[in-house]
Amino acid sequence: MTIHPCHQLTPELAEDIACSGLVVLVDARDDGSPPGSVSVIEIAADLVADERGRAADSHSFGPVALVTLAAELFGRAPPVALVTVAVAAVDVGEHLSPPVELAVPVAVDAVIGIVSHHQALTTPM
Repeated sequence: MTIHPCHQLTPELAEDIACSGLVVLVDARDDGSPPGSVSVIEIAADLVADERGRAADSHSFGPVALVTLAAELFGRAPPVALVTVAVAAVDVGEHLSPPVELAVPVAVDAVIGIVSHHQALTTPM
C-alpha cells in the first residue's frame, strides 16, 4: 500500500493511478454540507467512459478527470473511491475545526472499509 499526500490532483498522478489496484482519494468538501459529515463516492467506470476525449484543465481537474486521463494514457483505470469530509471553511490554518476533527476517525474507518472490501473481492479463496 502506498500513501501519496498531495495538495491537489494533477495530471502527473495519472501514471500512479493506472499502476494501482485500488485508489482511495481523501479530501475536504466545501459544498454547504454540515461540517464533519463524511461522504464516500465510487468513481464509476461509466463516468470515466463519458469523459474520455475531453481535455482536462487545471481549474476543473478532479477525480473523474484524473481517472479518465489514466485510462486514456495508460489504458487502465482501477477502482477509485472518493472519501470527503465537509468543512465550514477552507482558510489556511494549523488546526481542524472541532466537527472536522471528530470526523477524522469516521473517514479513516471509511478508507479501511473500502480497502478491506476490495481485498475481499480480489483475494483468491
